[in-house]
Amino acid sequence: MTAEHSQSTNGFVLSVALHVALVLAVFVFSRISIETPPPNRIIELVAGEGDNFMATAAPALGTPGGVKLDLAKAEVPVAPPAPLPVITPAPEPTPPAPAPPAPAPKPEPAPVPKKSAEKAPADPAAPNFTKQIKRAVIVGESKAKQQIAKERAAEKKRLDEEKKRLTKEEFDRANAAKAKTPPGKTPTTKVAKLDAEGIAKGVLGGSTDNKTGGAGGKALTSSADATLVERYFAMLKQRIRAELTGLAGMGADLSVDIVVNISANGALSRPRIKRSSGSDEFDRAVVAAFGRVTMPAHPEKKSEDLELTFRARDIESR
Repeated sequence: MTAEHSQSTNGFVLSVALHVALVLAVFVFSRISIETPPPNRIIELVAGEGDNFMATAAPALGTPGGVKLDLAKAEVPVAPPAPLPVITPAPEPTPPAPAPPAPAPKPEPAPVPKKSAEKAPADPAAPNFTKQIKRAVIVGESKAKQQIAKERAAEKKRLDEEKKRLTKEEFDRANAAKAKTPPGKTPTTKVAKLDAEGIAKGVLGGSTDNKTGGAGGKALTSSADATLVERYFAMLKQRIRAELTGLAGMGADLSVDIVVNISANGALSRPRIKRSSGSDEFDRAVVAAFGRVTMPAHPEKKSEDLELTFRARDIESR
């Protein structure tokens, strides 16, 4: 009876021990699975100022309701050059008409014999043909000079106009040659798309669909497969690294693990070192950076302790 009782007791103890061992194993594995951090994922945050970690496209630079025009190719007509004018020589000035020959003097009448002692009446004075001829010559020369001066002025004006016209045609031909466009053709000028729609904190090349802002990254687009929590923590790490730019070059092998509490409203508190990098300066700088960073509200509206790893080789230099 004693032997049977002893065997029964031993079996009970063994059974209890097995159950306890099984419970402990389940508890240990569950704790390991909970505390094991998920593998690091490289999450690209879109460019642009703001806290919009949910954005998958960077905002466009512009103004809300800005002008948006998609212009087609604009054609700038170029008139074909006018044919070169044929310059004809100026007509020779007409020589002045020769002065008419002086009329021959009339023969004096034969003396009338005196019939009586009475004197015959005196003849009227003969006209002075020499003065008339000189006057006619002077008037003719004056008119000829005036005519010549008028014709020369008209010819000079015509030549000046021809010169101006030729200068413009040469200018047009030079521009056509510079643009490698044959005269008479119509060159086409490509006009870029004019799109002023966007926000003041946007970036060039961003999307007009994003009216909220970016997340401080560098990409114009980001993959949409990351969860909101992953994007949120990626933005936190990015902002911390931005505060550590002065530490770039300290040593690429430096790495520190930090535990920090983040509240539901995004406030960061109690940053502490879980694993030191071996450099007190690097560790202190990373811990101090948490006090200079602000975050929006937690996407899941909860408070939790977060473990983050910072490596010196991930810090950009300025």
